Amino acid sequence: EAGTYYNVVAYGDVANLSALALADDYTGLAAGNIRVRAIHTAAGVGTVDIWALGETPTPLFTDVDFGQDGRTDLPAGAYSVGFDVDADAVPDVIFDLPSLAAGTFVNLFAVLDGEGELFLYAQFPDATFARIDAREKSKLRVLHLGRDVAGVDIWIDGQKSAVEGLSFLMSTDTLSLNDSTYDFDVVPEGGALMDSALNIAAAQLAPGTAYTAVAYGDLGSDALDALLLVDDMSPLDSGKIRVRAIHTAFGVGQVDIWEVSGTPAPLYTDVDYGAVGEYLILDAETSYT
Repeated sequence: EAGTYYNVVAYGDVANLSALALADDYTGLAAGNIRVRAIHTAAGVGTVDIWALGETPTPLFTDVDFGQDGRTDLPAGAYSVGFDVDADAVPDVIFDLPSLAAGTFVNLFAVLDGEGELFLYAQFPDATFARIDAREKSKLRVLHLGRDVAGVDIWIDGQKSAVEGLSFLMSTDTLSLNDSTYDFDVVPEGGALMDSALNIAAAQLAPGTAYTAVAYGDLGSDALDALLLVDDMSPLDSGKIRVRAIHTAFGVGQVDIWEVSGTPAPLYTDVDYGAVGEYLILDAETSYT
């Protein structure tokens, strides 16, 4: 129709190409608001729910099938949106949108690239485009050092997680989580949340940061405790390793830690139970005692 702006979109994979003709309709857009339209063109991704994230996450679009779109009006500003791909009301992928001025109509195309990464392709009113990649996730390992505790399950925010039957002295693989605040519970294997032997409340995980969560101590002495360690993954010079000592030996008091391979030299002094030493940078492929 005359005076109407359209977007003609080809999407899908080569064997199953489809097309959409979308009109940018500004009718009824109130002063101070923006209009956001999300279009599901991510081939291979099923039905999704899309959330606006903030202090109170709010569903923007629900049950969006491949090839469908939806639009909503929001106050001007910057937003983070989350895509829930498994209908559990928890966003699996989060995108941070730039601040949008009042009167803006933005089209957000969800696309799956050749590497299998979900991203947003944002189309702005001035015909410019921007690729918005997903926010980098937090990385978490869980290590079981609690004496007198057999296998454990890890519960996250009151829900049983993928970590089940973790044995004493064993560690999980690295888990990927959205940056957020979480409550973790260490539950005897096969138990219910009410059986939690240890609760780690309000653990804040930052985006792109690696953590190690350690349960340590002695259950029989009612002295089970936990640490949430930030792992320094920054690059090292060639031929170097990064090492730190953490005192989790239940029943052992304050210690000094020495390197005695050659001339004895103190590495850490006056290390209390539960204390975490600073990182040391040492030579790789070298034996230390």
